[in-house]
Amino acid sequence: MMQLIEIPFVDIKERIKIAFDGDDDLVIFYDKALNLKSTNEMVNTTFYKLEEYYSSFSESKILPFSVDLNGVSIGYVFLLKNPDLLVSFSINKLHRTKNKLIGLFSMIKSFFDNGFSCLLYNENTRAINWLKKCGMNVVLVNNEFTKLKN
Repeated sequence: MMQLIEIPFVDIKERIKIAFDGDDDLVIFYDKALNLKSTNEMVNTTFYKLEEYYSSFSESKILPFSVDLNGVSIGYVFLLKNPDLLVSFSINKLHRTKNKLIGLFSMIKSFFDNGFSCLLYNENTRAINWLKKCGMNVVLVNNEFTKLKN
């Protein structure tokens, strides 16, 4: 059974590593301005970006999760409450099946009472398209970001 397990922020980097492991294609969907070359660089950059959120919001508004399948971590989700925002998420490519992805979105959605937004780099078309399939609507596109709302 897949579950979101709340974890201390210090444990999120290991979950990011698990989520990105073996998926070298992820680099093409990442922030182009950073010109990253490897998933290891993506892990570090993602962690540093989440660390910025962590230092900008009170701890009670930050929800870092491990995505666990039968007690084993397969990825992570990082949410903010008030503002209700899906900040970052990924599960390992070996587990990106239709049913697991539907379950993941359903679990994410359950943490928000009145909908939520997600802001993604425009090049992250894989995640943008997945969120659209899950029913989120694009509400803004600029030179850098696409904002979706549920």
